[in-house]
Amino acid sequence: MKINVLFFAMCREAANTDRVELSLPENARLDEFWTAVEKRFPSMSVFRSMSRIAINKNYVGSNAVLSDGDEVCIIPPVSGG
Repeated sequence: MKINVLFFAMCREAANTDRVELSLPENARLDEFWTAVEKRFPSMSVFRSMSRIAINKNYVGSNAVLSDGDEVCIIPPVSGG
């Protein structure tokens, strides 16, 4: 299946792009998603434990299952002032 991944802020800089299409097995879970992201963009590994994931504009937990055509956003921690 194909999913679209959007990178924001520090993640966009680490991946050197703001979006990419990834191929994953059917019914992949987020751990498989992260493995594919880290394989393609090794610099993204530091964000795995600290980023939030949104699928189709909804925040999800670590047990979420992906579907063909999903839009997955990797949202790194933010700081403010």
